[in-house]
Amino acid sequence: MKKKLIYISVLFLVVHFSFLLLFHYVNNRRNELVIKFDNILSSDKYYRTILAGDSHSNRSIDETKIDGLYSIAYFGENNVMTYYKIKYLLENKNLKDPEYIILPCDIVTFSKGFNLYRSQKGFYKNLIPLSELSEFEQDLYGSYYDYIKLTLFPYIEWQFAMNTAHQNRKKKNKLRFSELPIEKQKAKAKFFVQEELMCSKNYENLFAPTSLKYLEKTILLCKQNNVKPIFIKFPMTNYVFSEIKNNVNARYILIRPSEEIINKHDLPILNFERTFENNPELFFDSHHLNDYGKEMFTPIIKNALDSLYKVY
Repeated sequence: MKKKLIYISVLFLVVHFSFLLLFHYVNNRRNELVIKFDNILSSDKYYRTILAGDSHSNRSIDETKIDGLYSIAYFGENNVMTYYKIKYLLENKNLKDPEYIILPCDIVTFSKGFNLYRSQKGFYKNLIPLSELSEFEQDLYGSYYDYIKLTLFPYIEWQFAMNTAHQNRKKKNKLRFSELPIEKQKAKAKFFVQEELMCSKNYENLFAPTSLKYLEKTILLCKQNNVKPIFIKFPMTNYVFSEIKNNVNARYILIRPSEEIINKHDLPILNFERTFENNPELFFDSHHLNDYGKEMFTPIIKNALDSLYKVY
C-alpha cells in the first residue's frame, strides 16, 4: 500500500511538471490578450481614448476606424478585472495618460451571472495584489482558492495559453441572428437572461454588489489620474428586454443601481442599447453585434464621441 502511494505521488509529480513545462512553452508563444496589453505599454504613441470592457466593447467598435482610440477590451472580462487592468496601465510610467476611458454599462455589465464568470484569470491574477483579494467580498475564500490554484496549476487555464476559441470568435462574427427561426431567437434570449445573467431563481439578485463596488472604485481611479470616463450601453436585441420585462422585472430595465452611481458622479452615458433592437441581422446572438453590426455601429459611436469631446 505504501509503495503504491509512492508510485501514485511520483506519477502525479511527473504529470504535473510535464503539463507545467508544456503550458509555459505554449504560453510563451503569446496570445492576443497579452499582445494587446504589451503593445500599449511599449508604445510611444499617444492615445486620446482607451476602450475598455468586455466582448460588447470588443465586438461593437472597430478601433481602426476611430483616430486616437486604442482597445484593451477583452472577451469575458468583467468590470472588476477591467479595474485592475486600467489601474496597472495608469500606474505604469511607460504609458502616457489618456484623456478618456470608454467603459460599458449595459444590462449585462454588472449582472450577478456575468460577474461570477471571470475568464482569463491566469492573466488578471498577476495584476491583483494578494492583499486586495479580500475585496471580493461575495466569495472571499473562492478568491484565495483561485489565486493559489492558478499559481500552482496554471495549466488548468488552457484557454489563456492556447486561445483556442479565437477562431470560433471569427466564425461567430459572420453569423446573423436573424437566420434562426423567431421562436429560437426568443429561446436563446431567454436562456441568456435566465441562465447566464440571473444565475439563480432569485430575481432580486440580478446585480452583483462587488461589481457595483468596483464601478465606484473605477470612477475614483479615473478621477485620481485625471482621466474622464465615458460609459456606453451597447446595442442588444429587443428579445433581451422583452424577456426581462415579461419574465423577470421591468424595473431592471428602467432603474439600475449602476446608473445611479454613474449619475451621482455626473458622468456621461451614451445609450445605444435599443439602436438596433429590431435588427437581429446585425447580431450573431441576442446581445452581440456581428461584423455587419460592428460596421454599422462604429460610425455612430464615432459621431457621438466627436460631439461629446467638444463639451466634456
